[in-house]
Amino acid sequence: MSEPLGWVGLGAMGAVMAKNLNAHLKKSGAPALYVYNRDSSKCAGLVSDGATQCGTLAELSNPCKIIFLMLGDDDATRAVVSALLHSDSDHTGKILINCSTVSPDITQWSATEASGLGATLIAAPVFGRPDAAAAAKLVVAAAGPLSAMSKVMPYLDVLGRKVLLIGEDPEKAAVFKLSGNFMIVGIIELLGEAMSLCETNGIGRESYLEFIKEMFPAPSMVGYATRIARDELDAGTGFSVQGGLKDVGLMRSVARSSCCPLPAADIAFNHLLTAKALGYGASDWGALSLASRHAATLPLPPAPPQPRK
Repeated sequence: MSEPLGWVGLGAMGAVMAKNLNAHLKKSGAPALYVYNRDSSKCAGLVSDGATQCGTLAELSNPCKIIFLMLGDDDATRAVVSALLHSDSDHTGKILINCSTVSPDITQWSATEASGLGATLIAAPVFGRPDAAAAAKLVVAAAGPLSAMSKVMPYLDVLGRKVLLIGEDPEKAAVFKLSGNFMIVGIIELLGEAMSLCETNGIGRESYLEFIKEMFPAPSMVGYATRIARDELDAGTGFSVQGGLKDVGLMRSVARSSCCPLPAADIAFNHLLTAKALGYGASDWGALSLASRHAATLPLPPAPPQPRK
């Protein structure tokens, strides 16, 4: 594992994932990570750990045969993939690993673009919040040609506690990721409704939280139950209502194209919209639970200050 690796996208998730990968490379005696971010100041921490900062995507693409992407949406993915693949470097044998949560359509487009230039795309979206990423406890859902997968598995193993192999078609990993997030948003919706029912009948949310801890002691279930019960809805470095609207919108799009109704996603989408309308667009997407409380005329926590336009 001595070839230079590149990383594009140093947001809340990408920064800690790249930090773990760079630490692994240093420990194994491999070249340090090449990094690029649109806001170049976010590269500083990795550079202090020995990473090489690149001023352009072409500068990163030229030396790196394996490049990780951790981007916000389909538009960012299209722009970055286009820039990487239209640099002057030889793309034969290059592998792009997209860890972002994006649509199957942009994933398929990326795979086709890469293949046309002798490169390969692996979709490897991840499950987990930034704290799980920092602890290398993510679950990775990976799909792509087996020949390329065998080359990148050692790096994927560094990022999480489990790599799930979904097949050789990258877009299947994109669908799998959305189906997993659908499960999570469904859990948030159920928790919000159940706690609202308890609260309207004089039962405290903390009591319901204790029930969840005893009956469903899974990290996501307990984590979101805690946030909802205690109104701990500051997004921080986590996932916001606005991000939730993007992801649930992708779920609904896949549902339409697949002729597979997802009524729970429709409800969650509308409740995310309600939360945004109530002023919680920048809050953790657990704030969709506030829609049920609002409908039941229960008191809501103060909305966070709105960003200046």
